[in-house]
Amino acid sequence: MTRRKFERLGTIIEDVIPQRDMRIRQASLADLPQIIALGRELLSDEDRPGDFHTEAFWRLRVTDPDCCLLVADRNDKVIGYLAGRVLAPKAHLAAELGLLESVVVGGAYHHLGLGRSLVQRGVAWFGDKGVATVRTSVGAVNDKARIFFKKLGFTPQIVQYTLDLPTA
Repeated sequence: MTRRKFERLGTIIEDVIPQRDMRIRQASLADLPQIIALGRELLSDEDRPGDFHTEAFWRLRVTDPDCCLLVADRNDKVIGYLAGRVLAPKAHLAAELGLLESVVVGGAYHHLGLGRSLVQRGVAWFGDKGVATVRTSVGAVNDKARIFFKKLGFTPQIVQYTLDLPTA
C-alpha cells in the first residue's frame, strides 16, 4: 500500500492507493469512451439528466482548465472517475466554489479506497486552483454517499425539496 500525506486548505489529505496496479491520474481524451460507458453502467439518466452521458460534456472536463476529470485505472482500464469544476463568483457566490459533480467507482472496486483517493485528489486540485470551498450534492436516499462524504469532512448545508407536477 502506498501512502502520501500532504496538506491542502488546512486539512491533512491522505492519498491511499490500495494496490500497486491501481492508480489515480488526470483523464485524457482517450479515456472518454470508458468514462462514458462506466457512467452509463452505474448511473441512470434520472441520476444525471441532460448532457451528462455525452462526449461533449466529458470533453469539456478534460480540456477546460477550470474543470477536473480524474480517473482511477487498473492496467489501463478505467474503474472509477471524479468530475468537478470551478464555479466563478456570482451574486449568490462570494468567492469561487469547487463543484464536485460526480464520483463513480465500479462495483467490483468498492471498499478499496479508490473513491476516497479520487475525492482527496479532487480536493487537492481545487486547493491548487485557490478554491476555499468544495461542494457536492447527494441524493436524499443515498445513505452510503452521505456517510462517505461526512467521513471525508464534508458537512450538510442545504436540504432541497422537489415536487413533480402532473403533466397534461
